Amino acid sequence: MKTINSADATGVELDWLVEEALGGDHINPPRNYSSDLHLGGLVLQREKIEINYFNKRRTDGGTDSVCRASLQPTFTFQNYTSNMAAKITADGPDLLIAGMRCFVIFKQGQTVEVPCDLVTQ
Repeated sequence: MKTINSADATGVELDWLVEEALGGDHINPPRNYSSDLHLGGLVLQREKIEINYFNKRRTDGGTDSVCRASLQPTFTFQNYTSNMAAKITADGPDLLIAGMRCFVIFKQGQTVEVPCDLVTQ
């Protein structure tokens, strides 16, 4: 296993992490949550993950379009519901990658372990 930053996960390693967060069966290869709008969209909708778009300035003066996913955790204790926890955010090149990164950070934390054979260089 290798430790990676959840905010940098892409491709098959991100899909594996989503599967892990969902308590899945780790089929090989994992389901394409970060590229299949049907699969990823179900997670975004169920978890109420918000998506916003903005332009990010590059060092060369140009701009890139970036997606930011955010999730406001709510906690319920007896009859009281609180949403005072800090909002979780993650950026990505498209809505699914940003959303799945946000979901993984919420469920598993900022740093996670993935099998070495999944880590992209």
